[in-house]
Amino acid sequence: MIEYADKLVALVTRLEPGIRYEALYARALSYAGLNVKDTDPAAKDLATKAREAALLGLKTLDELEKARQHVPRGLYQAEAATSHSL
Repeated sequence: MIEYADKLVALVTRLEPGIRYEALYARALSYAGLNVKDTDPAAKDLATKAREAALLGLKTLDELEKARQHVPRGLYQAEAATSHSL
């Protein structure tokens, strides 16, 4: 799953922040589910890549917040009400 999330993030990095965020979220969940021991030779590399993805996720959240600020308030509230009722 991590490999596919990384590929999706690479494809959408310059496009849609929402899709990028979803891929990074899926990647984080997959990484958290790994049972990697500190003695594993790949542990440091996996942790470094997970950290980089998490930092990109924080940057993406900022982009989403900025995009949300440009949406008319009434439209955003209507969309939020619709998504909460699901």
